[in-house]
Amino acid sequence: MSTDRPQVNATMASDEVERFLTQPLVGILSWTTLKGEVASSPVWHEYRDGRIWIASSSAFAKARAIAKNPAVSFCVQDPEPPYRYVSIRATAAVHADKDAAHALDARLAIHYLGPSGGRYYNEFIAPTYPGEGRLLELIPKHVSSLDGTAGLDPSVLAAMRAARAAGK
Repeated sequence: MSTDRPQVNATMASDEVERFLTQPLVGILSWTTLKGEVASSPVWHEYRDGRIWIASSSAFAKARAIAKNPAVSFCVQDPEPPYRYVSIRATAAVHADKDAAHALDARLAIHYLGPSGGRYYNEFIAPTYPGEGRLLELIPKHVSSLDGTAGLDPSVLAAMRAARAAGK
């Protein structure tokens, strides 16, 4: 059976992965708890120098668990169909650098919430978090990706997204 459609490689090239990871898309961090169970939570992140950086706190269970077992996974997905994602298996390091963690959290607030939302978060929300800042550094060991938009005509993609937004 032959098809007239061109073959499309839906895996992202490394430069596409890097661009994708710099977008303000919430990631899902997964780790093993101190009881040996798997846990996940949504997190803001910064991609730089080939690593993922996440601000956390000594009061959060994930920072304590990751310090004991540094094997983590991290996934970022574009929520718009036909979907794109990057999934990473990594080794994490927990740094007790409260100043760097606070600076990262402040940058991320602006990156994800915009200037006014970021200012509000930094002034009123961030100061309420318990514990001392921790910086999570994820060192990728394996990266996989999928770009469901690969090979789609931009007008078709725009029409698909518009139809979804309209509830059709």
